Amino acid sequence: MGVDVWRQPVADHIGYRPDPAAIMPGGNDDAAGEHGDAARGGLRTHRQNLSQRRDADNLDVVADSEIGDPHASQGDSELCGTAIECSLTGTFQLVLHKRDRLAGTALADLHYPLLETQDEWVVHGFSFANYLAELGDQAQSEIFAKSSLDGAMRDAFRKMRHFLMTAKALTEDEAISLMSVGVDFGVTQVVDGNWGIHGILKKAIFAGDTG
Repeated sequence: MGVDVWRQPVADHIGYRPDPAAIMPGGNDDAAGEHGDAARGGLRTHRQNLSQRRDADNLDVVADSEIGDPHASQGDSELCGTAIECSLTGTFQLVLHKRDRLAGTALADLHYPLLETQDEWVVHGFSFANYLAELGDQAQSEIFAKSSLDGAMRDAFRKMRHFLMTAKALTEDEAISLMSVGVDFGVTQVVDGNWGIHGILKKAIFAGDTG
């Protein structure tokens, strides 16, 4: 029996260094960025917005950014710890959005990674949104013992609720109702210890909305 695996290139991690003096964390969280699994189908056209907690005057957008861990193909979980690893050359545009210029946009109150494709918005929830800070000095090992998809789902739910209420001006009840019938949640990754759940919202749900 032959097996054909689809080719869907992806830069599996896109993020930035929250502290210029610190090492880049080995896993994924809000501070460092996100796993790119959910963007595989839209890799050529997707845009990722990262909330920046640092003083923008001290930010080097290029030097402090990290794009890597490329795969030629990979399932949502990367369950066994690896996939089809490859070298990947891409074209990336890095844009620094100053917070004081975001009023009235979907990014105005953003405090978590938001991935956008031509047709979708995607939020990523993690067992721990900032596991290095939350778990202390032993975070790199403790994360493997304490991760939970329950926590990741809760985080994804809260982020999508926040996005719908702030970017789309829904009430809390409306946001939760819409998530129940119109948002797809799935496992983003379990390979890095800090397990993830993504929530995918189709833009077409909002009639006439192009952004």
